[in-house]
Amino acid sequence: MVEVSEVREDTLLGLTALCGDLPVRLLPLLPGSTEWTRKTVSVLRSNKLLRRHHKNGVPSLRLTQKGRVLLSRAFPERFQPLFTEGYLARCRKSDPVSVERLHRTAAVYLLMFRAGVRLYPDEKPPFYQLGNPPDFSVPAFYSSLEVKGQGAESTRIKATRAVGLLMGTGYAALVYHTSAAPLKWSSKAEQKLMGAVKGILIRQRLPLSEIEGLMIGANMGTALDLLQSEGGNRRQYFRLDGAFPVMRYLPCDENGVRLLQLLCRPASCKQLAEELRSRYDAPAAFPFDSDASMGRNPVLFAYDFDLERLKRFRTGLELFGKQGIVLCFDFQADCLERYLGKAVQLHLLDHAAIWKEVGLR
Repeated sequence: MVEVSEVREDTLLGLTALCGDLPVRLLPLLPGSTEWTRKTVSVLRSNKLLRRHHKNGVPSLRLTQKGRVLLSRAFPERFQPLFTEGYLARCRKSDPVSVERLHRTAAVYLLMFRAGVRLYPDEKPPFYQLGNPPDFSVPAFYSSLEVKGQGAESTRIKATRAVGLLMGTGYAALVYHTSAAPLKWSSKAEQKLMGAVKGILIRQRLPLSEIEGLMIGANMGTALDLLQSEGGNRRQYFRLDGAFPVMRYLPCDENGVRLLQLLCRPASCKQLAEELRSRYDAPAAFPFDSDASMGRNPVLFAYDFDLERLKRFRTGLELFGKQGIVLCFDFQADCLERYLGKAVQLHLLDHAAIWKEVGLR
């Protein structure tokens, strides 16, 4: 997590530069108090470094020309690569679809920033480079434009909804933002993107057995909508169809920030799973996913909220007439109770205690 008690002026300017258009509604995601953030915005606006933009009833913040010049001169290696003509063209777009995409990307940037993921060009390895494998001991996020700019195979991919790619040691996840309802979805397009990313990573000597999916949404109510979605009448919206072997879900709030921090620390995830597994019996030979057992009942660790795994678990319980036990964080309980019903018993984890145990603040 970013180790600052309040958002600083240069931090807010930099994040606005990354986002292009930063919705005011996302400002509570920044570290520190809302009152301090408001004061910081007010100072930057009075100095004519930020301006307030209003389109389609959604207020947002954008850099002024003076703000872009200031950042380019103060941190040229960081910001000059951002302020291309393409960047300025995206910021000038005013149609609802383009603005909504900018805002979804902004939400992802803020979550990644809070989780300590590297975002800026000068602080992360180039996405595509020949030679030694890049160092992802600190996770890095690459926007969809950075990913699609790496070769003909990626630029040909159309209709993908990916916001970007999260890279860490031993894992990679294509990141999506569904807002408050299932997003439009083409499994074929996402699988093509997955294949292109795998090819790029292999050339970087980073072969991975699988590319995961990471879905971000408004809240845990949205997670229930995704779990229950059949894709609509024309099957053009998100549905769990096995396109990704793993599709985890994060709410766009403080709990989502902490969960993302946990997922970005594979060693902490493994430590937590081992500690929890010690409380139960060894996994039995159930014909579906489980992490442990309690008597004759399968136990699933669902705190990482893998949508695909949850679907398989529910299907397995129904097919084989089993009762199950599910471990989850308290903020996930209502969603899981409504999705899994009476077939499971929930064992709740105190998320505050777990964050402390694995060193998250």
